[in-house]
Amino acid sequence: LRAAEEENAEKGEHAGAGVFSYLLVDEFQDISPLQYRLIRAWNEGGRELFVIGDRDQAIYGFRGADAGCFERLAEDFPQVCQIVLEENYRSTPQILEAASGLISKNPGGKRRLKPNWPKGVPVRIVATDSERAEAIFVAKEVGRLAGGIGMLEAQELFPEKEGRSWGFEDIAVLYRTHRQAALLEECLKKEGIPCVTVGREEFLEEETVRGTICF
Repeated sequence: LRAAEEENAEKGEHAGAGVFSYLLVDEFQDISPLQYRLIRAWNEGGRELFVIGDRDQAIYGFRGADAGCFERLAEDFPQVCQIVLEENYRSTPQILEAASGLISKNPGGKRRLKPNWPKGVPVRIVATDSERAEAIFVAKEVGRLAGGIGMLEAQELFPEKEGRSWGFEDIAVLYRTHRQAALLEECLKKEGIPCVTVGREEFLEEETVRGTICF
């Protein structure tokens, strides 16, 4: 950016104008009003502006993000073309139905999600008294599904798996924070259940990696 500013300054041009012909912005729902103004400045004189985001995933308001930037974009660019991605390739119809029923309570009307998976098992909702109780339940449930204490129950819940037992490699636990992961690992260990945690950055603490970073 500095080189572009110096070049424009020599030509007597505005330093911020025309720097980018095509500007692409990811995770648009996480930007702040100040960042939106920066995007506007960078896009000045450009050919196209492309943003991708989901206002229903705007969860960082506590650190300045403002999903209202979607409305500002529509006001500032009346000719904007909006493409809504409704087709889902990840989840079963039951999961999408539960999700859309919840998300549709947000402003903006009912959400439409089209599944590409066949019908699956019902979604179960479990309420616990604490985070630890939740982790204990998950560990017990994994043990049950793997046939540790209730193979018959597992077959009733998942009849399509009848005739073979669940393996630990068949089971995944999704969590939001690493603090939850620590509790889950503790409870799984107490149940004697092996687990592999992905997504951590502990490799950055390895001696060879730290040496490379320092270099």
